[in-house]
Amino acid sequence: MSWPLTLAALQDTLSSGPRLGRTSWTAVRSGSDTPVGHFSLTLLDGGRTVRIGRILLDPRLRNQGLGLQLIRSAISAADATGAKTQTLAVLEGNDRAAHIYLSHGFEPTGETTVVPVEGVGWTSIEMSRPAPGRL
Repeated sequence: MSWPLTLAALQDTLSSGPRLGRTSWTAVRSGSDTPVGHFSLTLLDGGRTVRIGRILLDPRLRNQGLGLQLIRSAISAADATGAKTQTLAVLEGNDRAAHIYLSHGFEPTGETTVVPVEGVGWTSIEMSRPAPGRL
């Protein structure tokens, strides 16, 4: 997924989600149906791991604390799954996002993946944390 969110992308995510064990959340502007952010959760390993993914924020709304609210909402939803481990990935060079994830207990695993972004391979750094109370 990418910004701007499109109805087709959201419909694709919603239609494929249950089959993949994925649930999705889309934040909308108060008093409207305009999307401002999005994230998804995917249960893996029989529910022992939850993957936080597809974290998107309207670029026009950055530097207002909304990204922090979005990731806190994602972590809260991940906590509610009961999974023992939470994982996510951050694109190499996205230091602001990496800092937020580090400040919430995520640590790099040492694994990287190359993901295609608009036809170019970008390095994605895997991160994980034990869920609170499940150390």
